[in-house]
Amino acid sequence: MDAHHRPVPIFRARVDEQSKLVMREVGRWAGVLAKLKGREVEVSISAEPRTHTRSQRGWYRASIVPEVAAFLSEAKGYVISKDQAHELLKQAFVGIMTIEVNGIASTCGISTKTLDPAQFSDFCTAILAHFAGLGLVIPTPEDYWGERRTG
Repeated sequence: MDAHHRPVPIFRARVDEQSKLVMREVGRWAGVLAKLKGREVEVSISAEPRTHTRSQRGWYRASIVPEVAAFLSEAKGYVISKDQAHELLKQAFVGIMTIEVNGIASTCGISTKTLDPAQFSDFCTAILAHFAGLGLVIPTPEDYWGERRTG
């Protein structure tokens, strides 16, 4: 693989009150810098994109994914893990990407990590609607969080 096609490492950081960069993965950052010692580099910085909320992710991971995994396990007659259900949901409702490694192409679901709150809400709504049509009623966030508070 030539230098023009190498993956570019992406690092996350926070700019503190003194306008200093505080790196999240300090060891990885130091490792990359050590490999570039003495070389000219290009630096780019941008605000991290706004992603969905922790509450949305919590409801999705604690309610939607296990409910779908259990539903599919029962329908198929064998165990579908939560990780497998999550991958299936990404592929069905976000999209599929193909990755090639050593000449072997593999597909996987596009990550939900970059979905903003509105996109993540649309993703979850589509899942609820689809599975409601199959007879699975998944608790809404209000029902889920209400049960958690009173249960």
